[in-house]
Amino acid sequence: MAAGVLAAGTPPGLLGTHSPMFAPYGGFRTADGWLVLAGAGSEDMWRRACSVLGRDDLVADRRFADNASRVAHRDELTEAFESVLSTQPTRHWLARCQQAGVPAAEVESLSQVLDRPQLAALGSVQELGGHGAGSYRLISPPLRLDRAPLAYPAPAPALGADTRALLTAAGLTATEIDGLVAAGVAVAP
Repeated sequence: MAAGVLAAGTPPGLLGTHSPMFAPYGGFRTADGWLVLAGAGSEDMWRRACSVLGRDDLVADRRFADNASRVAHRDELTEAFESVLSTQPTRHWLARCQQAGVPAAEVESLSQVLDRPQLAALGSVQELGGHGAGSYRLISPPLRLDRAPLAYPAPAPALGADTRALLTAAGLTATEIDGLVAAGVAVAP
């Protein structure tokens, strides 16, 4: 897209997940989610994408005669694709696309992505034991030293765990700290 902006001098505008240069190429709604479909890599792939949807009639439609026409009529093409894709779940369409050799992938929720085994293998998600509150998961630091992932050494402290030490280091007496805790200004065990 950057090369297109440099060549044309203008950005493509807002297209959501769709490509400004190819169609159909982007996210399409299914019966239970979203599918990213790259059905515009070649004219052969365009025909295969239409076949997957059972819409071979779109190949003969003059509005979709070539990629430039499909880009110009992207909204109509998206509507035609989604009218079919929305009738079946994502898994159904993934299987059909894979069988036809049409690149496609499910759009996953962030929760699904965070549960991916690859993230666990990379150490991208870390689990820490909490202070009486059980364990919790968090994103590991994104840095690596000598190819080893960094990790948080300990869970976050319990609320107020360090209050007395910090206020003492700031010069308050134990009596003053007790007064702040009693007044609800500070939290400390």
